[in-house]
Amino acid sequence: HKSAFSGGCTSDPAMEDGSAPGSTPPTGSSKCYEAREAPVFRPTTKEFQHPARYIESIAEQVRPYGICKIIPPASWTPPFQINRNTFTFRTRVQQVNYLA
Repeated sequence: HKSAFSGGCTSDPAMEDGSAPGSTPPTGSSKCYEAREAPVFRPTTKEFQHPARYIESIAEQVRPYGICKIIPPASWTPPFQINRNTFTFRTRVQQVNYLA
């Protein structure tokens, strides 16, 4: 059978009704399925005051999809998390003449 991710159909007897977790069968077919759209959330400024708490609050709604998109309020600016006094990164010299 073909992979569902390549847009093919399945003949897997384990999916007798033609569905798979997180999928919706297209019209006219009981054996083919397509991926659903991921949910999009647009929290208010008050809801997004604590982003981690907001993510926890929507977790059960998102779980069946495995992914979601969160569009923060226009007024939200992420706090700068790097300590400029202690943050360093190691630079490396890349010898491009050895790349193949």
